[in-house]
Amino acid sequence: MSVKEKIGIYIRVSTLKQVSSGGSIDFQLKDGKKYCKDNGYDYKIYNEGNVSGKEYNREVWMKFEEDILN
Repeated sequence: MSVKEKIGIYIRVSTLKQVSSGGSIDFQLKDGKKYCKDNGYDYKIYNEGNVSGKEYNREVWMKFEEDILN
């Protein structure tokens, strides 16, 4: 039996408008899950919510990087 590869689904929006519309996070999650299902991947979700990408030392981003490297 083969082991499925695992993919990280990283989700983030950068504006309050994206958060209030409710579409962007939901779309990213739905699209990421569909991609994994269609291609036979397991996945882990990294949801950063509404955080500016200008700041590099973000908790969820750092965990995502850590998991990739280990």
